[in-house]
Amino acid sequence: LLTGNIVQANSYFGIYLWPSANSNRVIRNQVTSNGYGIADSSSYNIIADNTANLNGVGIETWGSLFPTLTNNNVISNSTGFNIGRIGSGSNVSMSGNTASLNTAVGINLYYNSGPCYIYRNNIYSNVLNCYSNNARELSYNQEGNYWGHPCPNAFTPVADSDRGDIKDDFAYGVQDGWLLPGVFPCNAPPLG
Repeated sequence: LLTGNIVQANSYFGIYLWPSANSNRVIRNQVTSNGYGIADSSSYNIIADNTANLNGVGIETWGSLFPTLTNNNVISNSTGFNIGRIGSGSNVSMSGNTASLNTAVGINLYYNSGPCYIYRNNIYSNVLNCYSNNARELSYNQEGNYWGHPCPNAFTPVADSDRGDIKDDFAYGVQDGWLLPGVFPCNAPPLG
């Protein structure tokens, strides 16, 4: 468990989990003005409730298998989240996070060809909200993300992402909509 730290002004990593640092929890840390705020290159780690701002990359899972990213605030970095793995997929689970005001991209899914469970996140007001090198659905179990736009066009491919084949078929039109009673994704099936 790595918790309650304030890590700032490192030229490379603020917090780094080496490739053999498996099954750890990185919780409630503040990482500011580092090259990489939090970087995970191992497996089965939980990165939750952290604040990453003014870093080159807020939170990165490069080469990581089965990372869980929950309730992190990644604001005003160059890249918010960098989620990548060369070769096999990483099985990323990402929910409850906020990626906003990042000057390059909110979520970078470059080199990630495996399953990513990305839902219930607030991803808005980044220069580019999402980048991926392949087609991708950015929702899970009929729950998507908030992209800074109201329904009916809560997610717009090419405007919110770099490609026309990146979609969020169950985007929310309200920030934190999944927490509000009576608010459903814009394209939710009718209640029957």
